Amino acid sequence: MWRWTMVLVLMGAAGCASQPEMKWFRTDGRSILNDPALLQKAESDMAVCQGEKAKVLASGIALSAYDRQGAGNTVLRGCMAERGYVLRSVD
Repeated sequence: MWRWTMVLVLMGAAGCASQPEMKWFRTDGRSILNDPALLQKAESDMAVCQGEKAKVLASGIALSAYDRQGAGNTVLRGCMAERGYVLRSVD
């Protein structure tokens, strides 16, 4: 169950119908779904980056909740980019 949950998180399922569907892709073009080693690495990378995002969300920085969420998403994208992933529309 955990593995499928992480796949859904990694695939960046958008919560809003008006937003384009966004998914995480490897910058080297390899698919994580067909390679168990890459899937395990992706799960680990996402866990680390979610932790970095959580630090921003829990910070005492004087930002509105909306601004803090945006900053958290920026940190998440940057962290994942450092690890070789990019979030993009599937359209």
